[in-house]
Amino acid sequence: MKHIALPLAALAASIALSGPASAAVIGTYEHDYGIGQYNPPGADQLGNDFVTIRENRPANSRFIDTFDFSELAGQAIESFTLILDYSGVGPTLINFGGTLFDLERWEVNILGSQNNSTLDDLVVGLSDANSPQSITFSAATDVGGVNAFATALANLEFSFIFDEVGFFNTDTFRLNSATLIVNGTTAVVPLPAPGLLLLAALGGLGLMRRRKARQAEALPAAA
Repeated sequence: MKHIALPLAALAASIALSGPASAAVIGTYEHDYGIGQYNPPGADQLGNDFVTIRENRPANSRFIDTFDFSELAGQAIESFTLILDYSGVGPTLINFGGTLFDLERWEVNILGSQNNSTLDDLVVGLSDANSPQSITFSAATDVGGVNAFATALANLEFSFIFDEVGFFNTDTFRLNSATLIVNGTTAVVPLPAPGLLLLAALGGLGLMRRRKARQAEALPAAA
């Protein structure tokens, strides 16, 4: 029994101080659009609690917004989830000569590294039925020339725009809010098991008693 107390204490300490890594939300950012609230770049019109997105606008006045998460520099980021709350995107179809055409259909572009090209953007279709719509992108979505995730990691920010691909390209819709959730890896520090702590404490007490007994035996007998 002489050497049990210290190993038990070491085991309890190792459980208390370390743990496996697990996926977790490491950052959340929200842009709540509207008058007196968040005003994104561009010349799109703000309402009380929304911004009106318009198509067929000069490039320098079109809606664009950016999420900056530079405060997470050095963190292990695994994916991003962009949540868009909107209304009025359709899609709306028109029957022309027995063929259905998109009268109104919108997409969101999460921008890649090329400013003047959409080939490396992550493009996702929108639908009123899906609002609020969650879009998750990670290294797994950077395929076929898309590099939106890698660009976001490199810059510690990313931007997104909207594009209408319908028949007339003159429509509008309302964007109420955009929320970014950053998912990453953190170290889990679990609480030590009560049983192991109890064993360690009992072992420590036993060791102290044995030391005192040996010290008493070493003292000379009283005259």
